[in-house]
Amino acid sequence: MNPDWLEPYLAEVGRELDLGSTQLHETTNWALGVAIAAVTGLAVAGHRFPMPGTLMVVVVADVLLVRFFVRSCLAYANLHKWNRINRLAVRHMTEDNEASTTLQVLREAVDRYHLKWESPEPWWKIVKSNLKLAYGQLFAVMGGLTVYGFCLVDWDARVVGLLVLLVADLVWEALVFPRKTYLKYAGPIPGDPFAPELIPGPPGAGAQG
Repeated sequence: MNPDWLEPYLAEVGRELDLGSTQLHETTNWALGVAIAAVTGLAVAGHRFPMPGTLMVVVVADVLLVRFFVRSCLAYANLHKWNRINRLAVRHMTEDNEASTTLQVLREAVDRYHLKWESPEPWWKIVKSNLKLAYGQLFAVMGGLTVYGFCLVDWDARVVGLLVLLVADLVWEALVFPRKTYLKYAGPIPGDPFAPELIPGPPGAGAQG
């Protein structure tokens, strides 16, 4: 990969990084907005929660929140791909090109992450990172309201329908999410200096536990 081609490619990578960061932040903000709107609506409703009508607000917010969470995970994975390529490219450009040990790793990263759209991390790590980002607290609040609502509401056909809708949505997302092409993970690239799996820990770390 010659430097004449690499520099304009890095400019494109920079644009993709900006786009990925924007998508991640916007999706997270939408999720926060949905949760805040739902909680505000319940506060206004007061003693009318839980009732079928107010419980429907919570269930709809849950469905939207799960959808935004999936989109945030995809945006996070996409951002991670371009960040890994960018770091490898900068690493290669700062080395002696004649003796660069990063060039082959960079070529493999471009092939995997750009051309094949594979993920630099397994899907469960992406989920964990997004839960830490903001969604863990959102799911805790909305999950608590959902359980409270279904436990205390007077059951009728509408409530059963809401429960079926919520369970069906959760099962669908759980089945489809790990199979998305963007989240396909083939393991770390051998020699990748930025792969967490390949970065050596402190002396004696492997003997703990």
